[in-house]
Amino acid sequence: MDSKTLGKGTDIDLENDLDFDTELSLFRAEAQWRFFPKHRLEFTYYNISRDSSVFLGRTLQFGDRTFTVGATVSADTDIQIFKLAYTWSFLQTNKYEVGISLGADLMDIKTSISTPIIGEESEALIAPLPVLGLRAAYAFNPNFVLNTSADFFYLEYEDFRGRLLDINVNLEYYFWEYFSLSIGYNFFDVEVAYQSDRRDLDVGYLFHGPKAAVKLYF
Repeated sequence: MDSKTLGKGTDIDLENDLDFDTELSLFRAEAQWRFFPKHRLEFTYYNISRDSSVFLGRTLQFGDRTFTVGATVSADTDIQIFKLAYTWSFLQTNKYEVGISLGADLMDIKTSISTPIIGEESEALIAPLPVLGLRAAYAFNPNFVLNTSADFFYLEYEDFRGRLLDINVNLEYYFWEYFSLSIGYNFFDVEVAYQSDRRDLDVGYLFHGPKAAVKLYF
């Protein structure tokens, strides 16, 4: 994070510089409301929270503070993601469904680094990102369904730049018509950058891995 006082900030790798775990468990909730056979609304929420305490191997400038090599710092980051999308299924049979979606992702990002002597430097960013998406599903039988989705976004406008790619592949098991459990894979890559009178901020996150989810249908 850059500073108008100290200049360009350090590019910080959360795993290498701050010893954040490379593996973590996420809470994810999904809900879907199909108000007409070919039209539905989808809501997704998940949270990415990590923290660490580390002996710095190099000097880091974060915002208006400089954390020198050898200092022991505490760091944490918290990302909440809210996704709302409308989907229209232009192909639909008893076995498969293909649709396009339009929606918005709201990202609430908070990051801080602190030491007892230097104090704490923190930054918060709320970024609404409009997204386009594709949806596809195939039913092996009434209980097992393969669901896939891909959401993407890219925009550069004045002092803002953002991009997002969110891919999901899920195998769902329906206990009954309105409730399912799923296992799958998620790839999520996002970068948000903006400039203000006080400072410049450029944040990027990439994570991928298996997932399990509970889904409600209305």
